[in-house]
Amino acid sequence: MLRKVALVGAGVLAGVGLASWVQAQAPGEIKRAMLLTVPLAAKGYNGVVGRGEVPAGMAGPAHFHHGDELVVLLEGEVEVEVEGAKPLRMKAGEAMHIEAGKIHKPKSVGPVPAKFISVWVVEKDKPFAVNAP
Repeated sequence: MLRKVALVGAGVLAGVGLASWVQAQAPGEIKRAMLLTVPLAAKGYNGVVGRGEVPAGMAGPAHFHHGDELVVLLEGEVEVEVEGAKPLRMKAGEAMHIEAGKIHKPKSVGPVPAKFISVWVVEKDKPFAVNAP
């Protein structure tokens, strides 16, 4: 049990450093919090778990990750534009996969903020997220 707590604590601290782009959040902006970052058995990759909230009617920036993302929508409704695919509409309780390197942009389209949990498997030595040009 103690090992698990120490690992989670170390992961949270690593997540804060890994995702410094989530630090500055003003009211009305997307909220993100990294909950856990751990090195994976697959050499050169980290597993990252985070949660976020997109205010109703707001879109996030178009961006990509150097690894796959798995998203579970907890509350609200979103439309996600993913490079090379038709926009996908998600409701609370639904999940999706976004392939590594695919530019994507979420927009909260319901009357309440969209809340989600994401899991990323990303390359260790690359930026966590890169905004699209």
